[in-house]
Amino acid sequence: MSKREDKATERIRLKDEKYLQKYGITYSEVAKNISKTKKGETGHIRRFLRYYKPFIWQFIFIVVATLAIVVGSYFTSYFTQSITDSVIGLDWDSTIKNILILAAILVGTFIVSYFTSVVWGYIKAKATEKMRIDLSERVVNLTSSGYKGISTGNVVSRITNDPNILSQQLESFWDSIELLMTNCAFILYFFMLHWSLGVAMIVILIVDFALLKLFLIKNKVKLRRARLLSDKHIGYVSEFVRGSDDIKGLNIKANVFYRNKMLSRFRYNSVIDYNYTRLNYRAIRHITREILLLAYLILGVYLIFNGYMTIGAISVLLFNRNAPANLSEAITGISTSGQEIKISCERMNELYSDKKYPQERFGKKQLKNYTGSLTFDNVSFKYDNQPVLDRVSFYVPAGKSLGIVGKSGAGKSTILGLINRLIDCDSGRILLDNMDNKSLTEDSLRANVSLVPQMPYIFNTTIRENMLYAKPDATEAEMFEAIKKAQFYDFVMSKPEGLETVVGEGGVVLSGGQRQRLALARAFLKSSKLIMLDEATSALDNQNQEGVKQVITQMKNECSFVIVAHRLSTIVDCDEIIVLDDHHIIARGTHNQLMRTCPQYMELYKLEKEQDNK
Repeated sequence: MSKREDKATERIRLKDEKYLQKYGITYSEVAKNISKTKKGETGHIRRFLRYYKPFIWQFIFIVVATLAIVVGSYFTSYFTQSITDSVIGLDWDSTIKNILILAAILVGTFIVSYFTSVVWGYIKAKATEKMRIDLSERVVNLTSSGYKGISTGNVVSRITNDPNILSQQLESFWDSIELLMTNCAFILYFFMLHWSLGVAMIVILIVDFALLKLFLIKNKVKLRRARLLSDKHIGYVSEFVRGSDDIKGLNIKANVFYRNKMLSRFRYNSVIDYNYTRLNYRAIRHITREILLLAYLILGVYLIFNGYMTIGAISVLLFNRNAPANLSEAITGISTSGQEIKISCERMNELYSDKKYPQERFGKKQLKNYTGSLTFDNVSFKYDNQPVLDRVSFYVPAGKSLGIVGKSGAGKSTILGLINRLIDCDSGRILLDNMDNKSLTEDSLRANVSLVPQMPYIFNTTIRENMLYAKPDATEAEMFEAIKKAQFYDFVMSKPEGLETVVGEGGVVLSGGQRQRLALARAFLKSSKLIMLDEATSALDNQNQEGVKQVITQMKNECSFVIVAHRLSTIVDCDEIIVLDDHHIIARGTHNQLMRTCPQYMELYKLEKEQDNK
């Protein structure tokens, strides 16, 4: 950063630091966002400009159209002067001819300008759409650890707002270039009228540019600050919307609303501060410009009275008296649009940081004709350098079921995450039909393995659409078969809309058990060879749970099951059960075997029975 930028940033720091920290925003985050891009990171602009490469012919049209507009602007000045001179000389034939030519130029310029806008609209829409899709896919492909470190509002803003801002500012950037070239043509015409008029224009431009330079330093710092605080507020709003039930349950609405009010106010103040800087600049520039333009017009009148120009030149001077201001406006537009483009690219480019937003990586092998067998071979895993699993080994034959039990934090859910590579083991191997899961393609692995979590995500759409996410080409008969297996049939049929019942955001209109049964139905419809249930029946009543257990027993010929459960009644019929404790498997066997040989298992079963009897 320049010394002036450093000083501007320091003033922001002194003004904001205490306020930011009071409401949970560290200044280091602000400083990071308003600092200059580090050396070696400037390729981010090229990364996003590539989205406009497919439109090379459209850009050629825009360039040619712009040159035509510039040429038309030059001749507009020429024929404006000619019309005035012919009127003064009472040459009506020349006057009419020049008027017709000028009208043709103006109409032609308007038509070219119109189609240029149409082309720009097409380019913006297509490029923005592709950018948003790629950024969305980038976020979806984050690792589990990557998701834990992101701010939803921050990411949503980068995906939805910044591509649009980039496209808009690119058009504004080009519009400013067109304005620059057009007014350069006017200044060239003024030089042809008299060299002193051209010099006067240049002086006005230099003064305007000096004021612009001072403005841009403050503008860049305050623009980044306003963007950051906007992201912070959006993120906070997203959080309290998602957590509204907990907020009400804890009776903390007053605290939440107060913090939201403060963040909203600070966001508002940052925008006002940014706009205030822009308005001050415009006011100072306007006053300076009007004084210089007055001197410029006086010079023009002097040249006409002394015979250096025809009287017709005064019409050109008056008609284009704002040419220096427009030229400065063009330079301002190029600079400010360039800043907006750079900042938007910087913000979107953060999503491509593998350190901050780590991406999943998969192999290239295909898992063909998978039977459903699973092998853990000395698998170890640490989370934040704390051991979770230590040299864990087990084998699930095709068509069999494995139950996993243990205390909270023993690593049960970790095992499921390792299988479908939501996380990766530190050492050891996980084999599907003797193929390492790290060597498989994403589609090959996850098409054959389904995970149903304790709190499944339900899309804000109909039951049918939720089912079709699992298998887009599923027939209604297949959907109902899966729904029956998940003990969800009676609920669906009790609704007047049936499969067309809208379940709300996150399945809000469903109970916890109904959400779990819908998630189970999706997994059964997908027909994976290995189905993993992570407390996926914890919210079901005993009758529905027994129904799901029977279905699992019936489906063993079709697929294998790995079931994590706190309620041991869910897994008593599993072919094998492993007990986790202290990062290891401390016991394994059937339910009856463990009831005889494993005190920890017996204690867990005894506690469950006591709770059921209460």
